[in-house]
Amino acid sequence: MADSTKLSYECDPQHGLNFNQDQKKRCGFITNLTCGDETIDPDIKVTHPPAVAPTLDKAEAGEQAQRPVVSVLSKVEWGGQATNSITLTGIVSAGSQQKLLGLLHDTQKSTAIRICFVIYEYDNLANCWCTAFCTYEGHKPDSAKLGPEKTSGDVGKPIYGTMKTKDGDLTMTVTQDPIETEGGAFYEFTLELLPTEPADAQKLFMATSKSYKLIKLWGGKVVKAAK
Repeated sequence: MADSTKLSYECDPQHGLNFNQDQKKRCGFITNLTCGDETIDPDIKVTHPPAVAPTLDKAEAGEQAQRPVVSVLSKVEWGGQATNSITLTGIVSAGSQQKLLGLLHDTQKSTAIRICFVIYEYDNLANCWCTAFCTYEGHKPDSAKLGPEKTSGDVGKPIYGTMKTKDGDLTMTVTQDPIETEGGAFYEFTLELLPTEPADAQKLFMATSKSYKLIKLWGGKVVKAAK
């Protein structure tokens, strides 16, 4: 039986790179990313849909906004529970690819991570774009060693976790060869995030429509209790 709490968002990276108001394809971005002391620059220019803001209060759709991002996403997966990992797959620029490859070869890097991401989808009933899933509010663990934050404007606030490792190596993958798109050459990458154990859980925003929305918790004391 399938787990009804599991979330999986398939996005169209080409639509993310070249947003068209007339197309209703889901798109998503990483807007803010720091891996250990390495800050990844938001250097891909995109247009964000005119979506309803991620708030539990009543809100109307905003305007299209042109803001650069770190990555254009193709998929985001989360088990739906506070102890489950979050996996993001997307494309990055050549500059970001070089930094991420450097992280894979440096075993002394901190595995702490700070991230903001957002998924947009179209509500066909309300006839508007909505923020379907995004980072909402985070609490930095005292032990997290992170570089400076760099963003061009986030939809929500960043959350904190750790990059998954296996036998001491990061499980993150980054392609060596570029893929050609209408927006230029990019590199595919996949990153799996694990929750941490601060006193307060990280918060994620989720909405299935313009009117149905909620806050989901990730990490926190429940992680330690589950061990």
